Amino acid sequence: MSTRGVSAVTVGAIVVVGAAAVGFGLVRAFPALRNTHRTDGTCELRARAAVAGRVIALENLDAVPWQDARIVVRGFEHVAGRSAPTGPHETTRPTVDRGLNAIGVDSLQTSTGARWSALTMQPAEVEIVATLRGEPCRAAIDFPAR
Repeated sequence: MSTRGVSAVTVGAIVVVGAAAVGFGLVRAFPALRNTHRTDGTCELRARAAVAGRVIALENLDAVPWQDARIVVRGFEHVAGRSAPTGPHETTRPTVDRGLNAIGVDSLQTSTGARWSALTMQPAEVEIVATLRGEPCRAAIDFPAR
């Protein structure tokens, strides 16, 4: 490539723009490499969740798996035209991989051993508490009332 008639400033600008484009591509290719924190300093998991019948679809949006995860579902039980809070039903997972994970609602239970019933119960919130890069972190996902 000939540089005749091209100033050093122009060449410098081209190098800077090229480096910025490469840097932008790297940022998009590699998700956050540090934990996300709220304004109060607590660590926050990046997650999405949806409930479909007997399965909770839990998506880990962080760059690495979560360790020692506790998944807690709270909701309402509808029986004979009445609705009452369910209390916390939970399950644990040693690892929740990055990406989409399916958790059967049959694995959810209260501290007394009562199981979640997909036929009569409707989730209102999923809370996840897990270790991310050695730090305890949390996410809470609310579901709109149906």
